[in-house]
Amino acid sequence: MTSGANPTLPLLKALLIRFQKGHHSHVQLDRTLVVGNQHLLPSTRSLVQSILLLGVPAENVILTGKLYSCRSAVVSWLREQHATVFAPSSSPLSPGYLVKHHEETLAKFWQHVLDTVKAKNPSLIVLLDDGGYGVLSSPVEIVRTHTIVAIEQTASGLRVKGPFVKLRRINVAASATKLKIESPIIGESIARAVVKKLSIRHPLGIVGVGNVGGAVAAALSKRGFEVLAFDKKGRIPSWGVRGVGSLEELCRRCSVIIGCTGEDVFAGAEWLGALRKEITLISGSSQDIEFRSVLRMAGRDPVKAGSDLCVSIGTTVFNVLFSGFPINFVGTGERESPHDIQLTRALLLGGVLQALFCPAPEKVGVRYRKVPEQLNSSLQRYIVRTWCRLVGAKGDMYAAFESLRWIQSNSGGKVTRCDELARRFDD
Repeated sequence: MTSGANPTLPLLKALLIRFQKGHHSHVQLDRTLVVGNQHLLPSTRSLVQSILLLGVPAENVILTGKLYSCRSAVVSWLREQHATVFAPSSSPLSPGYLVKHHEETLAKFWQHVLDTVKAKNPSLIVLLDDGGYGVLSSPVEIVRTHTIVAIEQTASGLRVKGPFVKLRRINVAASATKLKIESPIIGESIARAVVKKLSIRHPLGIVGVGNVGGAVAAALSKRGFEVLAFDKKGRIPSWGVRGVGSLEELCRRCSVIIGCTGEDVFAGAEWLGALRKEITLISGSSQDIEFRSVLRMAGRDPVKAGSDLCVSIGTTVFNVLFSGFPINFVGTGERESPHDIQLTRALLLGGVLQALFCPAPEKVGVRYRKVPEQLNSSLQRYIVRTWCRLVGAKGDMYAAFESLRWIQSNSGGKVTRCDELARRFDD
């Protein structure tokens, strides 16, 4: 990545060029705050660079990061641009207690946002959220007095429950682009990491076969692995993956378990100590939530974040890789290639554009509708068209994105009309 004026991801550049076509003086970019809980990695630097090129002042960008996905060079670059960054502490932490560590950083982050809001009185606050933590921790003083638009990029963030989940939210997480195109990319990334980390062991167990879990199962199956899966909703992929009837059965039959649920897999499992075997646990999820119950049985003594952990419970020995953090993050980089990860960042940038240009739905009291709004279909179609042209992707799946109706029917959230985005991104 370079520090030049233009973003280094061409898909983001294409979005900026479309944005710059036409008159948009009604958007008060100088009075817009962009705040976020993000992975502070090279592609995020390109995303922020694009936001600055939109016209948002760097002083109006306030970010916090994650312990397992924070690159010091990116933090330094952001600060050089005069953005404010609350980087997570790299000090050892108790296994399974990342959420407490994160809450402390979020408290400092929101206090600074609150001080900035009081000083600048912004007309709009765009929250780039991940996992729902930003929405849940939003200070009531800001929620009641200012317009906040949260852009949610993870399925776990859509499941959060709390008093402020009725904030206006743009549903990037369930967009057709993310579900149909990005999930297989992430699945491939996790599969590559698993194969690189482990010696060949059969069978492999997958917990949770939603969009990412199903993609991981498919990628491993295509590589010749025998894959078993358990999903509490009964979902089983069709590509050579066999389902089992319970999580306990999966653990008894597999020596490697890959968690892709976005939840604490072993919460309440009373049989953990009776398996009489050694099991390797790998997270394909977020934070350290996937195996939190097992991690917390390791004790409260701090350990180096990202180290592999051995946790003995009765007759069972669990080897938890990367401290239970997602295996597709390596702390200092990204496993996905730049031409793949630019799709993820383009969806977030698209969410920012939607927050800026699309009118808010009707308010109910101080809160917005509970159902988040769908990521604009015209915007998604343009992103997919451009990405396919850039990377040479072809096939029926990509061709389906030519239909706005198909995109809407395959995206989660409430469809909201936005003439401004349609004008800029419809050909």
